[in-house]
Amino acid sequence: DEYHLSPPSQATRELFERIASARTFTKRLVCVFVAKLGWDHMGVHAPATVASRLLIQKLWIEGYPWDVTLDSALQDEAIETIQGLFDLHTVRWPRIFLQDPTQSVRLVVCADASELSTCAAVYIWQVKNGSITSHLAMAKSKNAKKAKDALKPLRTMPELELNSFVLGVRLALFVKENLGVPVQALHLCGDSQIALWQCINQRKLN
Repeated sequence: DEYHLSPPSQATRELFERIASARTFTKRLVCVFVAKLGWDHMGVHAPATVASRLLIQKLWIEGYPWDVTLDSALQDEAIETIQGLFDLHTVRWPRIFLQDPTQSVRLVVCADASELSTCAAVYIWQVKNGSITSHLAMAKSKNAKKAKDALKPLRTMPELELNSFVLGVRLALFVKENLGVPVQALHLCGDSQIALWQCINQRKLN
């Protein structure tokens, strides 16, 4: 049994081709296609859907009205971004990823951040008869908050890295509560020494 998105309808493809050919994308049309093609409640398509959310964020920051045609550079970005969403339904992901539902598991959280977004993924790690399996359970990403008058992030990189850890822990707790098997341990992985130190620091931060 596999999880995958429903393929886009032929009408949706034809509408996209007409708009892309005429280069008449607006903020409203971008949001319509992202909502149709990029809805991913499990987060497994984040590498593709992050780009679409960043595009929408850019349109809001630059103050584009809903029905004004985008400029040439944004037309190119919209066409390329939305085109990539049409293939998401080809990604297959197993729904059943436990070797033995009676055995305990470990949750491994991988979290990271950039100036554009924060992300976290939760993997289920299980050992049975000396065999180790690891499967992606769920992932989540969020755009970094930007100033209204600029595309620069409002927070520093260490703050964004720490936000990604918070996102990962919350996601892991959600998986733990809904998994239905005992969780032996939770491991948090990241590449920011500052954020990792803040996680183990007992002093109250300003």
